[in-house]
Amino acid sequence: MTQTVLFVDDEVLPAKLYLRALQESGFKVIHLKSVDEALHFAETAQDRVSVDLLVLDLMMPPGEALKDEETLDGVTTGLVLRGALRKYYPKQPIVFLTNINNPEILQPLEDEPGTRILHKFSYPPFELVDEMKKVLEAAVSK
Repeated sequence: MTQTVLFVDDEVLPAKLYLRALQESGFKVIHLKSVDEALHFAETAQDRVSVDLLVLDLMMPPGEALKDEETLDGVTTGLVLRGALRKYYPKQPIVFLTNINNPEILQPLEDEPGTRILHKFSYPPFELVDEMKKVLEAAVSK
């Protein structure tokens, strides 16, 4: 059975490499390039499209949907987006894909069940795929 990844990242070039690796590994990937696209998709497609895993960039522009939220100038937009997406995807594991290395921001996420933080500079595309498979296997075995 093909697993579907909802991949939200505003950086198009790096995302292309990850998307290609996921697709070549048999995943169906829905790539959304903004917070607004992600929330619109969740609101309109959640009953029609089953999503197995969320991959969120941590640092993105907040868009119109989150413009009034505290995102530390976009540094923690992915955290706020995660909260908004949980309404539609309450049990799906989440992988934060980020270049941020700030312990104050990342520490609370490290202990959250079903959440994984992967640093873009440490995980080339196919290694990212391997980690995502581990996250999905852990979610299934719970």
